[in-house]
Amino acid sequence: MRAGRVFVLIVIAFVPAAVAGAAAPPLKPQIKLLNPGDGFVPVAEVVTPEGAVIDTFRSGDVTIKVIGSPGSSVRAQRVAADHPGRAGVAIELAASGPKHLAKADAYARSGRTVVGDLVALGMPEDEARLQFGDMEALDPEAASENRLLASTSVDAETLAVMAGTTTSSTKPWATQCASVSYQNGLIEGYGCSTLYLVAASNGDWWFNNKYKFSARSKDGTNWFCFPGTCPWRLFQVAWSLGWSTNNVVYDWDPSATLSQKECSTISIGATYHGAGISISGTVCPEILQPWNLSPRRSGAEWQGIEKSTAWEAAIGIQAVHSPPGAKASYSSPFSLIWARWNT
Repeated sequence: MRAGRVFVLIVIAFVPAAVAGAAAPPLKPQIKLLNPGDGFVPVAEVVTPEGAVIDTFRSGDVTIKVIGSPGSSVRAQRVAADHPGRAGVAIELAASGPKHLAKADAYARSGRTVVGDLVALGMPEDEARLQFGDMEALDPEAASENRLLASTSVDAETLAVMAGTTTSSTKPWATQCASVSYQNGLIEGYGCSTLYLVAASNGDWWFNNKYKFSARSKDGTNWFCFPGTCPWRLFQVAWSLGWSTNNVVYDWDPSATLSQKECSTISIGATYHGAGISISGTVCPEILQPWNLSPRRSGAEWQGIEKSTAWEAAIGIQAVHSPPGAKASYSSPFSLIWARWNT
């Protein structure tokens, strides 16, 4: 992607009545907000040159931006965590892709990229490429010393490559990306799910997918603070990827809790349906663990107390069988929890 690329073609926003002479009509975003009564309201919409839609939703001092295709949806709400003094957001992106081989490369032909989507959401390009560049290829790291394999297994017949399949190891079949900002970026987070179609025969499809959510507080350290004035820190970063009825998540990573004493780069890799997949991210104390698991969903959660203003990441991979008759409908629920560090 060329630096300095202009993404905005169309901007829709509320216009103050004092300026326009009349109240502006409510914004009807092309990415539908499913629960408008929970505090978030649409405030702006942008259409990129590639045809993607960026919708902005706000609730007080929390802003979320999501990028996707017209007709997709988002559910967003502010949450109060179990621990006193902690708060955050719970968000879910949802979309459905055409289950037709003739349209299987639609995302690749659109010109969109994971890094490009994140830049469009406001992430600096160098940071987006550093943290999320590995989301644009199925297996940028063929091996990992920190591999966490799920206990499930698939028989040899299932693992056989299906005839007549053409797939790409460098372009996702689809993506879902979003950003979260608290107090004008004092806390910020960016995350994506990338879906790769690794085998398909008519309506029998197999996906290898990866997801990453990276967030940080930019509030400076202050060791001599009073309650209510101490810096904001992250306590939870979590992301998951789920599927509609009749789809099956048959393998996933991480599958066990990984404890960390120091911040370090962790790589997770596996081979699903004969195709390797891997992802890396910085994981800090305390733990990275499975999150939001079900037969149709897997995810990862970082828990701890953010060390200074370091980026904290939740990363994971999954394997999905979408049999004939199952829709290619998917969603990315994610969560971010913060508090002042002394709470």
